[in-house]
Amino acid sequence: MIRIRLPASQMALRGVDFSSTVDWLKQQIQKESKIEPSKQKLKMGFPPQEIAGQQNQSEFNAKKLSDIGVKSGESLIVEETSEYASIVNNSQPIVVEDDDITPSSYKIIKPESYSDVPPRPHSVGTDDSTLIAESVVIKRVIDSDNSCLFNAFAYCLEGCESRKKKRAPALRRVIRDWILNDPIQFNEAILGQSPKAYCEWIMKDNSWGGSLEIMILSQFYNIRVDSFDVTSNRRDVYGEGDPLIKGKILLLYDGIHYDALAINPVPQGPEELDITILPADDDISSTKALELVKQLHNQHQFTDTATFTLKCLQCGEFIKGEKEATLHAKKTGHSKFGERK
Repeated sequence: MIRIRLPASQMALRGVDFSSTVDWLKQQIQKESKIEPSKQKLKMGFPPQEIAGQQNQSEFNAKKLSDIGVKSGESLIVEETSEYASIVNNSQPIVVEDDDITPSSYKIIKPESYSDVPPRPHSVGTDDSTLIAESVVIKRVIDSDNSCLFNAFAYCLEGCESRKKKRAPALRRVIRDWILNDPIQFNEAILGQSPKAYCEWIMKDNSWGGSLEIMILSQFYNIRVDSFDVTSNRRDVYGEGDPLIKGKILLLYDGIHYDALAINPVPQGPEELDITILPADDDISSTKALELVKQLHNQHQFTDTATFTLKCLQCGEFIKGEKEATLHAKKTGHSKFGERK
């Protein structure tokens, strides 16, 4: 996959053949941005630097992506420029027919394509390190309705307003569309079932989201996610090290349930004062979140999913561990469980 930051949006190309030419890449960029290939300046690296050789457009456009250092996972920045306009380019553009491209290599899925998902955040709540240091991390409890991950994610993007908007169904559609758009990456070996079957399952409002869904939503929103596991005192980071990502959100996982984390300048302050989108490179908030996680762990406010025993409230069967519960739900369609103490 190649991640590309455009002047007014972002895109991702999946299933890329890195023996393809730069001209092919520019054609894909033009489809999304409407910027003519001759006006595209490509930058790469951190800090971003103009890729060498662009003054000779004819030679540069004929190069393979691998020749200019583009590889899987790379992030590119595209700027619109007129500085190459006076350069004569006698080469004929490569015309790429839609039939020559798999859907996963050109279909762009982004928040702006949906009318009912939380909008893409364009700024952080604060970049004031003093304010972050003086604030407290607060756990915002999300309803236990089998959509806790999606609702927690929405809370982190929109704050308390998200509680009124019921964003989970829309975010489930994002997961479905993302997976079906890239069946090579999201194959049966990864999903444990066919992509179609997995998507049918995740669209049900009683299906739980997990790490796969966090990864997809992190890429969809181009935002870093720090997910804190109370069971193991662990932090899992999605989107770490991506120079194009400027903001991050914090999630809390207790073994079976996701809540949102926010910083608030007032201890036990109201949700209206919550700051939920923080600078991606901020360590203060993550350190504070880990301190809260340790407190919750010491208070045993978690569920050990490897050993706990559940009872299916629909058929009465006793099930050990999260894995068996997930298999039982997929096999029977049952979704109501109670923990056996």
